[in-house]
Amino acid sequence: MLLKALRNWKLKRIANKLTPWLSTYGDKESYSDEEILYALSRAKISDKNLDLAKQIFNGTLSQYRDYGKTEYLNRKK
Repeated sequence: MLLKALRNWKLKRIANKLTPWLSTYGDKESYSDEEILYALSRAKISDKNLDLAKQIFNGTLSQYRDYGKTEYLNRKK
């Protein structure tokens, strides 16, 4: 249970921090590896999270992508 909660927190954190940097490329269905790596470096998140970031912004964990976008838009107001 604790591991699931920590993973959920980490996925939300990654989505929340990368969304502003990836939004500079526009709203796409998927982003290239270079775009995700750039966003990771600008958000000061370790490259070891690349696989999770790819899953969030290119694949199976899109619900976290939506969460990150919602949080980003709420902060912009």
